[in-house]
Amino acid sequence: MVKSFENEIYISGNSNQGIDNYFLNFAQGVPFGSILIQEDEFIEDAYLDIGAVQGFRDQQAFLGYYGGILDPENQDDATTNYISNTGYSSVNQEFLKTTTGYNSKFTVNAASQFRDNLYIGASLNFHNVLYDQYSEFTENGYDADSPIQSTTFDNLLHTEGNGFSFSLGAIAKLNDYVRLGGSYQSPTWYRLTDDFSQRINSDLADDDINFIDFNIVNLFDTYTVKTPAKLNGSLALVFGKNGLLSFDYGYQDFSQSELRPENDGSFQTINNQITNELGGVSTFRLGGEYRLGMVSLRGGYRFEQSPYANGNTIDDLNGFSTGIGLNFGGSRLDFALSRTEQDMNEKLFDTGLGYPGYDNENKYQRHFELHLKFLRQPTRIK
Repeated sequence: MVKSFENEIYISGNSNQGIDNYFLNFAQGVPFGSILIQEDEFIEDAYLDIGAVQGFRDQQAFLGYYGGILDPENQDDATTNYISNTGYSSVNQEFLKTTTGYNSKFTVNAASQFRDNLYIGASLNFHNVLYDQYSEFTENGYDADSPIQSTTFDNLLHTEGNGFSFSLGAIAKLNDYVRLGGSYQSPTWYRLTDDFSQRINSDLADDDINFIDFNIVNLFDTYTVKTPAKLNGSLALVFGKNGLLSFDYGYQDFSQSELRPENDGSFQTINNQITNELGGVSTFRLGGEYRLGMVSLRGGYRFEQSPYANGNTIDDLNGFSTGIGLNFGGSRLDFALSRTEQDMNEKLFDTGLGYPGYDNENKYQRHFELHLKFLRQPTRIK
């Protein structure tokens, strides 16, 4: 198990930025006539067709209009200006996001030894990825004369795929007390597929809006994500049978991450964003072990730089660990406790509703990890 995605985030509070901002940011500039349901067309078919042919932006404008959140400034099919149907100075919001899944890998290892001084190893790693993200958003507390008094907006994202990587490493035993190590972790090449579903409701929503639910699925084309390579160096001081002290330094340049195919215009946009917003990450680990007969006492510290150049989206990571081991000769029993802390700015949605300190001039930026799939046009499936 490389990583478990099991997590839950719950946010509750007041904001002067309502969900209408999310839909207005997508809708402005979209011709009204292009998001209307055609004669004898079901609402769910129109939702899928607009997403597949016109793209995610127009699809969200469609959802905002038939969800009752916004209206065109006038009924002219050519109009591209929209107004909100909500009235507020502050609204109550609740946001729940749960993620499940995992990134696992199957590893084939090979190792060798040269005399008693040099140890080398290599591995081939085969990854498997399964990721589900469900978000549930509720908004109320509008002004008394607001046409809308309550809004709900839910999203479901499913990602699955596989990947490949390899690694090389060596440990040199300089003498009885000093060991030097180094390793190279290749980029991981992931081949992934996403599907995405939504549902919305409000006091002004179309009567048939509930036909757009999690059974109406947008399927995106398979794509490739290349994560950056990682270099690691280590130094260990061994004090006979009494214990050891070790130090590791790792470096990984996240600006080298890449989405493919490269000829996809939306991927080019994201790759440029990755280059500009992400940077190199240094990781420091210091650990020690002290042995008292059959008992081993262990402790460690970890520091990892933020991958974001601004240092605000995700802050630096600090971690501590402690543990105890019992050696019974033919068997061992080990216990460990690890704690890490890292500040993050969590956005409710990737446009329109920012986090505190969020620069509204950059409100269309999307985070590479979670929102890259929204820049591409889905395949129509039901």
